[in-house]
Amino acid sequence: MLDEHLQLCKTTDRSITESGLTVSTDIRPGEVIIFFRIDCADGRLRLGMDADSKCCDGLIFYVQINERNEKLCFLELKAARLKDAKEQIIKVYNHVKQLLDAERISDVIQMACICMKNQASPSDMRNIDDLKRLFGRNNVRLKTGIRHDKQLGDFLRKAG
Repeated sequence: MLDEHLQLCKTTDRSITESGLTVSTDIRPGEVIIFFRIDCADGRLRLGMDADSKCCDGLIFYVQINERNEKLCFLELKAARLKDAKEQIIKVYNHVKQLLDAERISDVIQMACICMKNQASPSDMRNIDDLKRLFGRNNVRLKTGIRHDKQLGDFLRKAG
């Protein structure tokens, strides 16, 4: 369903780069992993968002062939400002939820991943707690102090 809505946003590889950060993953036999770059005019339009709305950088679709548990990960890459990352993810989550509800799709496991160049302060961690309440404790990932995260696949495989 998202593939139809976000066809123009699909990347040709398994990575997204923004703000000097890159997130990528390997693909194993029997997996389908699709990266959508949505922080653009086409992405916002396809999700039914205002043209000037803030939104997260990407959506990643994951499914193990012959399994029914499709997963959708909301991805934000930030130099700093964890609160902004949380708000952008929640905004896109609400729009995607409307699309899923309209199609009567309720069995997609939804997750969130934020990668930051800088470390998050202890007071910023309440933003991660907010996301854990929305997505579930094991379905939220924060990676800090990095420039390239190659382990997203492990998170996608384990979450849910």
